[in-house]
Amino acid sequence: MLLSTHIVEDVAQTCRDTAVMARGRVVFNGPVADIVQQAEGVTWELVGQGPPPATGVVVSAVSHSDGTH
Repeated sequence: MLLSTHIVEDVAQTCRDTAVMARGRVVFNGPVADIVQQAEGVTWELVGQGPPPATGVVVSAVSHSDGTH
């Protein structure tokens, strides 16, 4: 099955293993926990009020009752 998403939580709830492709090549293949570990320190989830910040690269912004994630 092919699931295309950038939301790791979706993958973690659906799949045991994952593959990440970049420019048509597999750059990672393994458990979701391993890719999460590799991303620590270089990706963040922020919770704030109002719209997402203009600085940095915002991959996803979702409104929740406690703020924008």
